[in-house]
Amino acid sequence: MSSVFGMKRSQPILRRLAMCSVLLLSGACAPQSDRQRIGAAVRSPHEGGRQDDSPNAVFRRGAGPRKTVASVGMNFDVTRIDFTLRAPRHSRKIWNHVDELRIDPEVAIRLARNGIRMGVASEESWPAIRTVVEATNARTRRDRLTPQRDLPLAINVGSVEDGESIFFYENNGRLAGQTFAGGDKVLIVEHAFRPGFGGATTLRLSLEIQRDLGVMTWQKRDGAIQQVPDVERHVFSELDATVTVNADEFLVIGLSDKADNEFLVGRRFLSADHSRTSTETIYCIAPKPYQSLVAPPRLP
Repeated sequence: MSSVFGMKRSQPILRRLAMCSVLLLSGACAPQSDRQRIGAAVRSPHEGGRQDDSPNAVFRRGAGPRKTVASVGMNFDVTRIDFTLRAPRHSRKIWNHVDELRIDPEVAIRLARNGIRMGVASEESWPAIRTVVEATNARTRRDRLTPQRDLPLAINVGSVEDGESIFFYENNGRLAGQTFAGGDKVLIVEHAFRPGFGGATTLRLSLEIQRDLGVMTWQKRDGAIQQVPDVERHVFSELDATVTVNADEFLVIGLSDKADNEFLVGRRFLSADHSRTSTETIYCIAPKPYQSLVAPPRLP
């Protein structure tokens, strides 16, 4: 009986010895200098005064259990430049100040075949672009657009006429086309802020035809069930283009030399026919990240 009780009394001691062995191996029972060295080996690279620049970075402010935090949102400065579509095409001078090599070569060739030209320019090149605009009497309009959180930016560039046909070259080189009953021509700009890359933003641009079906449907948005219009979408997915722009840069999209083909997708999206003349449009899309202060919800 006493031996059994003796074994039971020794179990706490054995557990403490085992716990100490684990702590010694982990460095918790090591001398102070060793603990500092072990801690430095696993310290986050953002400690020691460096700011956490992860995509979902949260900056704590104040003290106490309920703190104010900052989250990153996105605005866009969208500049629309309308040139008269005639020979000579003065819009081509804009591209002397645009880096088109930032676009993947295969994607750039595919876009050009479909009447679309794309590249990246910096704020330093804007004075030269403005000189071209003023010398040719082109019209400009700049808007600050803010997409809904976690949703892409949608830029409506025109309406689809009932019975309008749009053609495009597929990846295999085959020319395909479709006739639409109506809707809107929309540039969709998906965006991902890249704080680890000096505050750059990765953009993916695609072209869509969207037609409101005139009915409402239920969707989950921002964690809540909402009624939203039911929209029919046709996406020219083979023309998607992805590029990363720095904090002082913007995406430029316009017509390629295929602008003479009025049925290609580029011409249908980036030009307009008026009673006496036709215009072509260049869009300059500049992402502008911002921080918004929010308070986390109270826990029950």
